[in-house]
Amino acid sequence: MKLGFQTAGLHSAQDLRSGLAQMVDAGMTSAWVPDHMVRSPSRYKNHFGDPLIELTAIASVVGPEMQLGMNVLLGPLYGTARLNRAMASLARYTAHPVRLGLGVGWNEDDYAACRVDFHSRGKLLDQLIRDLRWMWGPRAHGPEDPAVSTEARLIVELDSLMPEITPRILVGGGRTANTRRMSDRVLRRIAASDGWLINPNAIQQDVEEDLARITALEGGVRGPSNCITSVFIHLAPDTMSSEAAQEEQRRAFLSFIGSEGQIDGINNYSILGTVSEIVEQLHQKAAWGPEEIICTMVTPSPEQFERFARMFAKALS
Repeated sequence: MKLGFQTAGLHSAQDLRSGLAQMVDAGMTSAWVPDHMVRSPSRYKNHFGDPLIELTAIASVVGPEMQLGMNVLLGPLYGTARLNRAMASLARYTAHPVRLGLGVGWNEDDYAACRVDFHSRGKLLDQLIRDLRWMWGPRAHGPEDPAVSTEARLIVELDSLMPEITPRILVGGGRTANTRRMSDRVLRRIAASDGWLINPNAIQQDVEEDLARITALEGGVRGPSNCITSVFIHLAPDTMSSEAAQEEQRRAFLSFIGSEGQIDGINNYSILGTVSEIVEQLHQKAAWGPEEIICTMVTPSPEQFERFARMFAKALS
């Protein structure tokens, strides 16, 4: 079982350094960051920083053996030139391909704040992925592709900085517990990617049905081993019973999410219980065969870092 680690909003630099040192000692091999351009009080009470800067800070602490990933970056808000340069810079900090998770997001305010048309986000993301693949692939110095943007061609013509290790382009999205069908456009986007970042609120049966549809299309995603799933976790003290731990975890989630209405689906996107119960449930999720499970820390703190380190050590032993 491979476990990755993601914070839902980094706190102080001192806590980050000491916490990450514990996580590395426990066997963590990948670090991930989320992306929200502006605060969304109806969904999250946290504030989120710049994911590219935060991932660089993590990389500077943990060293080159750590795999770096974004889960997920709102691609249409960054643009080809900025994202290419950021990936080229991040590639200097890791010995592995950066896992560039891209998605369109759900919050119209993110797009309004950047003066980008929310309703064009799917088209913009498809163009971005097409440009990055062309720039980073063998065709970058071959015949012109009419579907590639003039911006991407200019970046290549000017011999701009490129990632020394080609990033893996992963696509986030898909059905949730409240979405009954994934569009063909999203299916094709995932099929043509290097992997699928599954929505944490997805139902397992829906995931397996959608994966069968994705695999039937021509592309890079071929099975569970090309999928990365994620869960939200808050770890209660070891002295608590399962019932008491779950009650504390619900309170922690309420301090993170925007409204009590979202707590109803907590069992879809999180794992509850004692550390032993959570480890057992992680092994059950891993039995399906995903490439990795990303564990999102809901309430980053020195105590949570220490508990997560012990959980990782136990789960990976």
